[in-house]
Amino acid sequence: MAISTKSRYAIRALVYLADISENKGEKLVSIREIGKNEGISARYLENIFFKLKKTGFLKGVKGDKGGFKLAKDPKKISLLEVMLALDKNIFPVGCAIKPETCPRGSKCHMHDVWTDYVKITEKFFGSKSLFDVMKNCPKLKTKKKKN
Repeated sequence: MAISTKSRYAIRALVYLADISENKGEKLVSIREIGKNEGISARYLENIFFKLKKTGFLKGVKGDKGGFKLAKDPKKISLLEVMLALDKNIFPVGCAIKPETCPRGSKCHMHDVWTDYVKITEKFFGSKSLFDVMKNCPKLKTKKKKN
């Protein structure tokens, strides 16, 4: 399974926002600031943030003093939710999600393996929140000590 660039960048940006929220309150953060600090193109982040705002992960304010903040508590946003918001299918085979799409049906020797893989993946990424990533990130811990 390859995690898309969209999902990886989204998670990095959301963790950055979670850290700002944790340490500086309800501050709005510009896409430019996030992009600069995370090494992500602001233009690329705009497209990602459009989807994240549309799916309820972000709140945004336009204008000179505008920016973005998390719409939910970072403890309540799983990595799986973010990935599925950006990439409708994160699994290697569709038949593990929708068995009726497999032309081999009940003859497939791998169906149970793929189904188990999906369950394990969903459990793993579903159990990790933005907050979990933030609190375990050495880069952010270093940044906090400097402030």
